Amino acid sequence: MKTRIALLLVAAAATAATAQINVVNNNNPALFAAAIQGGASGITVNSISVNGHSNANGDMTTGFFNVTGPNAYGLVGGGIVMSTGDARDYSSGPNTSTNFETRYGASGTAGDNTLLGPITGFTDHRDVTTIVVEFTPDVGVTTIGFDMVFGSEEFQEFVGSNFNDGFGIYVNGVNRASHLSLPININHPSMGVLAETELDGVIINNGIAGFNFLAPVNPGLNTLIFVLGDTSDDRLDTTVYLQNFGIPTPGAVAALGLAGVFASRRRRA
Repeated sequence: MKTRIALLLVAAAATAATAQINVVNNNNPALFAAAIQGGASGITVNSISVNGHSNANGDMTTGFFNVTGPNAYGLVGGGIVMSTGDARDYSSGPNTSTNFETRYGASGTAGDNTLLGPITGFTDHRDVTTIVVEFTPDVGVTTIGFDMVFGSEEFQEFVGSNFNDGFGIYVNGVNRASHLSLPININHPSMGVLAETELDGVIINNGIAGFNFLAPVNPGLNTLIFVLGDTSDDRLDTTVYLQNFGIPTPGAVAALGLAGVFASRRRRA
């Protein structure tokens, strides 16, 4: 499976050779499982479901990215992309529109709204994408970590409105995605402009968009849920990049704390 992911990411680089962050659409659960448990992740994926949206144009809310050069988001290597729009729109490139979007017209389920409600402050969510992972940590592994970037097209026109798109990472029922002890959404005070993709704004940490997220895990079976959604309508995309799944390096907890980030883009017509 690792070979297939490598070939997929090479294909992304070939089709977008001038970009630094290259994204290709994909929703194959086996490839997502391989991306999460590959390398020195310290976990075994027991089951996974990728619950997103697509249309006849080939647009899709999930995919993979790889990095071919320096980028303002601080991403390196490769990883997973989740979006409320078309994931492949969020490769590196100029920001061509302040209201970029792909709309699927899908209402969130009761479960989606339950997960996103505490993050966004609202109960109506659209074009929600979730990745649900059941995993078992290796013996002696008590903490897992991820690097993340969050951004949105909702910024900055809809900050403070009911279009508060948001993102969560639930580990055994607890949302661990936060920055400065605040949930990850477009109202976050660290949202700002950082040119790299179509995204109008990202959560910025010390000049870049990258953050580390850490979560305690239990021996035996654990549940991990990534959840991303538009709030109050299906307009303007929000996007998150996830990478470096695995055991945190020594000192990471002290240096970074429990932090989360996500990248997204937003629309409004």
